[in-house]
Amino acid sequence: MRRFAENVISFQIFIQTLRNRLLILFRSDTCILGLIIALAFCLRTYKLQEVPAGIFFDEITGTYDPFLFIHGLVGLSLKNIISYLLSGTFFTYLVAGPSPFFTRLPADLIGTLLVLVVYLLAKEIFSKKVGLFSVLLTAFCHWEFIFSNFQALISS
Repeated sequence: MRRFAENVISFQIFIQTLRNRLLILFRSDTCILGLIIALAFCLRTYKLQEVPAGIFFDEITGTYDPFLFIHGLVGLSLKNIISYLLSGTFFTYLVAGPSPFFTRLPADLIGTLLVLVVYLLAKEIFSKKVGLFSVLLTAFCHWEFIFSNFQALISS
C-alpha cells in the first residue's frame, strides 16, 4: 500500500511539473507567434481552391509556361525563369499538376511569411509586445489577406 501511495505522489509531481512547463511554453512569445502564424496560414488557405472561382490568366501562365519550358516546347527568357523561380511557381505543375490550390499556394505562403517579417521588423524597431500586436493585426488584416489570396486579380 505504501508503494502505491509513493507512485501516486510521484505521478502527481510529474503532472504538476508537466503542467508548469506547458504554462511557461504557452506564455512565451515564440509559442504565441507560432500560433498566430499558424492561424494566419490556415485563414489564407481556407477554400483556396474554390475562391476566387476559376483560374485566371496569370495563374495559368505562372504554372503552365514553366511546364512547357521544362519539356522543351517553348523558350523562356532568363528574366521569366528567375521570376518563376522567385515566385515559387516553377515546379508547381510538376508537383501537383493543374490544381488551382497548388497554383495559388506560393502566393499564399509568401503572404504568411509577411506575418513573420512584420514581427521581426516591429520587434526590432519597438518591442516584443508591439511586434506581437502587429503580427495579430497583420494576420487578420483584410488587405493583406486579399493580396496573398487573390494575387491574380490584382496583377491582371
